[in-house]
Amino acid sequence: MKSSRLRILQLLLVFLSGSLFVHAAQAGPKAPVRLLVDTDVDSDDIFAILYLLKQDPSLFSIQAITISANAWANAGHAVNLIYDMLHMMGRDDVLVGVGGEGGISYEGEFSEDVGGYHALIDQGERTWGQCRYRQAIPPGSGGLLDIDTMLGIRKEFLPQGTRHYIPLEQRTSQSVMREVLSKDSAIVILIGSHTNFATLLMAHPELKRNVERLYIMGGGVRSKNPTGCCPEGSPNTCTPTQCGIRGNLFDGYDTNPWAEFNMFMDPFAAYVVFHAGIPITLVPLDATNTIPITVEFFDHLKQNQSTYEAQYVYKVLELIKDTWFNDNFNKEYFLWDSFASGVAVSSILTSYSTKDNHFCDMEYRNVTVVTSNEPYGVDDGSNPSFDGRAVPRFHLRNGSVHSGHVQTGLQDPFCLTSGKRGKCQDGYTVETPGGIRIQVGTRAKLRENGSLFFFQESFIQSLNDPKHKAIYNFEAQFPCYKEVLYKANQSSNMFSRSVILDMDMSPGDIITLFYLLKLPRHTLDLKAITISATGWSNAATIDLIYDVLHMMGRDDIPVGLGEFFALGQPYLPSGTTGDCKYRQWIPSGEGGFIDSDTLFGLARDLPRSPRRYTAENSIKFGAPRNTNHPERRQQKAQEVIEKVLHQNNKRKVFFLTGGPLTNMATFLASNTSLKSQIKEIFIAGGVVNGSEKASAMGNVHTLPQNKLAEFNFFLDPQAAQNTFKSDVKIFLVPLNALYNEKLTISLLDALNATRRTPEAKFVHRLLLTVHELEEKRSQYSHTAKLMEEVVAAVALAETSNLKNNKRRAQLVVEATGDVHTDGWTRIVDKGGKNVQYVSNLNPQTLALSIARALNSAANSAVLASFTDQMASWTSSC
Repeated sequence: MKSSRLRILQLLLVFLSGSLFVHAAQAGPKAPVRLLVDTDVDSDDIFAILYLLKQDPSLFSIQAITISANAWANAGHAVNLIYDMLHMMGRDDVLVGVGGEGGISYEGEFSEDVGGYHALIDQGERTWGQCRYRQAIPPGSGGLLDIDTMLGIRKEFLPQGTRHYIPLEQRTSQSVMREVLSKDSAIVILIGSHTNFATLLMAHPELKRNVERLYIMGGGVRSKNPTGCCPEGSPNTCTPTQCGIRGNLFDGYDTNPWAEFNMFMDPFAAYVVFHAGIPITLVPLDATNTIPITVEFFDHLKQNQSTYEAQYVYKVLELIKDTWFNDNFNKEYFLWDSFASGVAVSSILTSYSTKDNHFCDMEYRNVTVVTSNEPYGVDDGSNPSFDGRAVPRFHLRNGSVHSGHVQTGLQDPFCLTSGKRGKCQDGYTVETPGGIRIQVGTRAKLRENGSLFFFQESFIQSLNDPKHKAIYNFEAQFPCYKEVLYKANQSSNMFSRSVILDMDMSPGDIITLFYLLKLPRHTLDLKAITISATGWSNAATIDLIYDVLHMMGRDDIPVGLGEFFALGQPYLPSGTTGDCKYRQWIPSGEGGFIDSDTLFGLARDLPRSPRRYTAENSIKFGAPRNTNHPERRQQKAQEVIEKVLHQNNKRKVFFLTGGPLTNMATFLASNTSLKSQIKEIFIAGGVVNGSEKASAMGNVHTLPQNKLAEFNFFLDPQAAQNTFKSDVKIFLVPLNALYNEKLTISLLDALNATRRTPEAKFVHRLLLTVHELEEKRSQYSHTAKLMEEVVAAVALAETSNLKNNKRRAQLVVEATGDVHTDGWTRIVDKGGKNVQYVSNLNPQTLALSIARALNSAANSAVLASFTDQMASWTSSC
C-alpha cells in the first residue's frame, strides 16, 4: 500500500518553467501522509511548520506538534505560541503536546509521561535538574528571550485563540506521540533536540513499526562553518573564530567545535534515534550551510507578502537581520529547519529518492552520534549513566562508546585545550564505517540563473499561496483594535513614599503588584518595576507585567529587565551564557516555570497591552544598528533605577524586593552616588534562624538537604550576602514571619465574602486556582506559600501598624558555594547586618488589609479582562 501511494504521489510533481516545484491538489491520494512534528519552537522551526501547513492537505496532514522543552524555547511560552500560530492558520485541530510530570528512575525505568525538560543523561524522577547542554543557549537577547517572544513580534502579530496552556489539562508530548503513532503509520519530522522521540522509543519500542520514516534537521557530518571567517584580502590582524569547524555552538566552540545545537542538546537521545532501525533522511549543516538568507532571497520575500504567514515570516527575519551582531547576516543566517521541511516534502513525493530530491543533493553515509569522549570506562564523575553504578543505566555496556567523559558544561576543563579548539565531541554527527547507513543531504540545489535556490522559490511561493492561507492576524482578528496607553496623573505629594518594586514575576509578585497599584498614591507611589530573570519565571514573562499595568491603567510605569544569571554564574567575558547552579532547583513542570510563565494559565485572561518586550534597539544603546522602531526598545533594570532616582529630585526612594536580590546587589555595587537616595529596602526573603526560632524551616523543597534556606535568598546567595553587607537600611520580611498557608486561606475567605473590583476578582481566581491545584497534585504543595512578597508590601505600606511585631538582630547570609547551606540567614552576636524584621504576623489581619485594598473603588482597573477588551475591538469602529 505504501509503495502504490508513493507512486501516485510521484505523479503529482508539477514544475513551472521546467524546474519549480509547486503544489498539486487535483489528484491526490485518498489518505494523505500523516506527519508528526517535534520542534523546539525556534524562529526557523515556525517557518518550517508554516511551510508544512501550506502543503496540499490531500497530500500531507500534520497530525500533531510536540514541543522539545530542553532547547531553544521555554515550555509555557512555546506552547501558547504554537497554539496561536495554529489558530492563525485555521488549524486548531492539530494536537499539541508539551512537558509532563513523569521521570526516569535511578535504574532507568520510564514513567508514563516523561517531561522532556532535560537531556536523558540528566533526567531524574522530577522536572528539576541541571543544564549540562542547555547552558549553551543564552537566556536573554539572541536566545530564549527572543525566541519565547519571537523578538516581540508574536504579541504584535499573532491572533489569540481559545486554546492555551491550562494546568492538568495540557496534553503531554509523550501522550500525543503515543496517540498519533498508535493509530496508523506516520512520518516523524525532528527539528529540535531528540529527547521526546528517544523517550518514546525507549519506553514504547513497539511503536517504531508505525514510523514510516524520520526526517531530521541536525548535526554536521562534513560541514564547514562559514561563520567567523576572515574576508578575502583581510589584513593579518583578522583572527578567524568558528570558521571551518564542524558545528555551530557559537558560545561553546572553544570546548566543542564539532556539535550542532539539535544534537548537542541531548546527544544520547540522538544516538538512540539514529540506532532505532528506522529509515532516516538527515539534513545536516552540510546542506543548510549552503542555503543562507541571501540578499536576493530577502528582497524577493519583501516584495511577496500577500498572506499573513508571509508577512509574519518577513517581519521576524527583518528584525533578526536588524539586530544581528555583525554585518554578515546574509552569510550567517540559514534556512535550517524550513529547508529540512522542504527536503522532506520533496523526498516523500519522490519515494525517498536519493537522486530525485528537487531541493537538495543527497547521498548515503554511515553516521552515528558521539555521546561521550575517550577514554571509555573511566569513572570521573561526569557520566551519571555509569559513574558509581554497579549496573549501568539504560542497560548500557561497561566500556562502550557511552562510558567515557560526558561534557559537563560550556567550561568543562576536560574539554579545554591550551591554545587549541576544544576536544569534546558530544553531539558530533560523525561519519564512521560502524555507523548507521542513512540518507544525508549535502548541498542545496541552485536554480540555473543562480539568483535563488529551488527551495527558496518554493518557500516564498508556498507562503503566498492563497490556498490554505491564514485566516487573520491580530489586527484583522479585531477590526476595531487600537493601541491605547493609559497613564495616571503625575503625583506631586511630598508625603508619599516613592517605591521601586523589584520582582521575579512569581505568582506572589503578581498579587503584590495588584496590591501596590491599589494603594492611594498620596501615601505610596509606585515609580518603576525591575525584573529579575534569576527566579521563578523566565524573562519573556515580562509581557505579563505589561498586561497587568495596562489593566490597571498604569502604562506610565517604566519596566526594566534585569540580570539573567545569579552573581558568579555567567561565563565571562561575554556573560551571555552561564551555569544554573541554583536555578536548576526550580521545577520546569507543574508548580514551576511552566505555571509561573503562564500564571497557571490565567495570563491569557488579562487585557493585552500595547507595551511588550521587543528586540528593537538603537546605536545609542550599544546596538550594531538602529532598527525600524528603536523607541520600542526594552529598557534595562539598572537604567530604569537610575532614571527614577534622577527624576525624583533627590527625594529618598524605598525598594521592595520580591525575588532574588541580583538586581539590587548589582546596583549597590555600581559607582553611582545615586545609592545615597535609597531610604530603605523592604526584602521578602530568608528564614531568620537563631535564638528565637532555631528550628524554622526553609522552602527549597526540591533540595531536602538544604533545610534552612528560602528560595529568594537561595537563588542568588551571593547577591543576598552582598546586599546585607551594604550600608543600606534593610527591613526584612522572612518566610517565617507568619504561616503563609493560613494567609492564603484567610485571603480567599475575605475575597469570597466580597469581590467588588476586577482586580479583586482576578486575585481571587488566581488564589482559588492554586488552592485547587494543591488539593489535586503534590507538585503544587509549595505554591500555597506564595504570599511572602505581598506581606512585605503590606509591611512597607503599614509599617506603623506592625510595631508590636518588629524585631532587630544582626543577620548574615551564607554564600560559600555549597548548595546545602547557601541562602541560610542566621542571627549572630556580632559581625552581621543590623536588620529590623517582623515575626508572628496575624494572617487574618493581613488578609483583611489586602482584601480591603483590592476591593477599593479607587485606582481600579480600566480594563476588566481580555474578554472585555475583545468586545470593544469587535464592535462598530
